[in-house]
Amino acid sequence: MSNDISRPSQAGGRPAQSTLIILLSFAAAFSSFHPYPFDGAVSRWALVRSVTEDGRVDINRFSGFTSDKALFDGCFYTDKAVLLSALCMPVQWLSLRAGIAREDEPATGSSDPGRLICERIVVTGSFLILLLSLRRTCALEGCDPRFALAAAGLAGIILPYSSILYAHVPAACCITAAYMFQKQGRLAVSDICGAAAAAFEYPVFLLFVILLLYRGRRYLLGPRVLLTLAITTAAFVPQMVHNQLAFGSPFTSGYAHEAAEAFESIESGFFGFTLPSPARLLFILASAERGLFFYMPWAAAGMAGLLSRRYGGGVGRDPAGFMTIAFVVLFSALWTKTQGWAFGPRYLIPVVPLLAVGLSRFASAGPRQAFTAALLILPGFLQAFLGLFGEIHLPVHHFERALPLPQINVSLAMLLDGHHSVWLAGSAGSALLFLLSLGACLLLFRRARPSPACLPVIAMMAAAALLSPRDWGGKTDYYRGVLAEYREEYGLAAEYYSRAAQDPTAPPVVAELAEEMRILAAAGDSIPNSP
Repeated sequence: MSNDISRPSQAGGRPAQSTLIILLSFAAAFSSFHPYPFDGAVSRWALVRSVTEDGRVDINRFSGFTSDKALFDGCFYTDKAVLLSALCMPVQWLSLRAGIAREDEPATGSSDPGRLICERIVVTGSFLILLLSLRRTCALEGCDPRFALAAAGLAGIILPYSSILYAHVPAACCITAAYMFQKQGRLAVSDICGAAAAAFEYPVFLLFVILLLYRGRRYLLGPRVLLTLAITTAAFVPQMVHNQLAFGSPFTSGYAHEAAEAFESIESGFFGFTLPSPARLLFILASAERGLFFYMPWAAAGMAGLLSRRYGGGVGRDPAGFMTIAFVVLFSALWTKTQGWAFGPRYLIPVVPLLAVGLSRFASAGPRQAFTAALLILPGFLQAFLGLFGEIHLPVHHFERALPLPQINVSLAMLLDGHHSVWLAGSAGSALLFLLSLGACLLLFRRARPSPACLPVIAMMAAAALLSPRDWGGKTDYYRGVLAEYREEYGLAAEYYSRAAQDPTAPPVVAELAEEMRILAAAGDSIPNSP
């Protein structure tokens, strides 16, 4: 069953602008490197290096650098889905043979060329394919693709995560392609993409199932479903091989053998999912710390577009709206509402492209809707580039208390202090990319008419910012110090720890950390944070 509802494209006269947005998005992601990977990236990268350098699947050599690991029979293993690591293995193997990557590189090496190459090819490459799929999807529907491309490519949390070794963007790429191919009636290719998305990130299996349900009873009760099952099984073969080698059974996950006490809650409910919580739902939608509509206010208009019958046919014909709602509700049931030291609600990245499609539908309804969409893209644009060019890991205080307004208090504040990602294009090149990308977003206002429809979303953002906690005292500077110390920016870390120690509630260890950082900085052990 095909959901193709093709119309003459409204974007026929602006293909150059769409192409420009795609190129700018790809260039921005490609040119940013986050030199200190956190636990999730380290766990995946450790498996890549263990296999390519040592010929084994345990990550014992790197286990001290990540808490995202499983412990079984005296050995440590990654607890992550392994498809992303599996795709990186041939790239890293070739890099080693070519002498580009080094076997003696530290697990959290700030200049690891092997990880940089794998991230550019696998993750940033997935980002490019995602954007091309979005453009094709909008063309099928006859709505203006520029809004979807600007939202997903330049003004969403996809952008910073397209430059680091997490599976969110590859999973989003595959489920977006599955959605596109199903609209075209190319069900076998849709199956391949949907199954791969689920293998990248297990919860995305829910989105794949919803896609299948929208094919109708004739498909579900017919022999064609057996091919879907075979394709899905094939997508999980790398995972099953890893599980067999690591845990003695293809059906035993690393989550069943979590090594860190911090992740014991994952054993509650079904892999950490319990019952949906209104409080968690509000937090992942509207809070300034992790709210989907705060980081990407355009997503509110995108949701309206997904539910509209004008282009997609409404939830009765088009699965995108139901997929998005179901996924958000699913993660309102997850044990960790903050989603770790994250830039926004990163677990929701797989449905961000669907919301971008909804935004193009919304904007194509008329010039006033186009104005609203363009205006709501701008706050998302500014925040996305803060995550890309600044600090992407936004702290969480034990337990599950996200640092207030982290985009300002961490990403922007630390960027101004010199703490940021490695800008491969240099300062001038990165500034040029930012300005060109901003210009591409401003072009969306052409032929648009002012409308007050965006005011409720802007009011929501203002309220969320005002309601953000203000009682953090020295803890904000403390966590800035932690992030600077991770990057071996010892002078900067000493400054942050010293300010944190002035808080009367700060424990003595904070002042001790400040003194330790000063000694390391004086010894010349700090490293540059830009090329």
